[in-house]
Amino acid sequence: MPDALPVELCRNVVEQYLGRSKASNRKVAIYFGSDEIDLLRNYEWGLDRVVLLEGLSLRVTGATIAKTRVFLAGDTGIGHVAAAVGTPVVTIAGPTDIVHTRPWGEGHQVIRTERPLDCMPCYETPLYGRCPYGQECMRAISSARIMQAICEVLNR
Repeated sequence: MPDALPVELCRNVVEQYLGRSKASNRKVAIYFGSDEIDLLRNYEWGLDRVVLLEGLSLRVTGATIAKTRVFLAGDTGIGHVAAAVGTPVVTIAGPTDIVHTRPWGEGHQVIRTERPLDCMPCYETPLYGRCPYGQECMRAISSARIMQAICEVLNR
């Protein structure tokens, strides 16, 4: 998925989040839709506090997300589900026109790349899914910026 978080960026954020947490019962859930099952093995990191959830119904997904403190996503549909159930969302924006596609409501954070490329936004163009820059718009976002946004949401 071109607008999903790159695997290594996601792993760095998860490791930082779990490393900062003094609560050993804090967990991270990573959601996979039915069209993303082939990506699941890229997230099998052997971290005991990471739960991989696959193929859940929309109702169960929404109910599960509603119980989380913060939801991290690319500018994707599941981020909008999180916003709809009242969970604060940190959205990482790269290929989309985040001004028009961001989650609406209170308490959400949007992080945009600091390296705008000529092709941005590519969503709804022929370049979408065929990035000539290897998703640089997403990979240029640092895990430190993401963690800062997550901490700001959690500290509210």
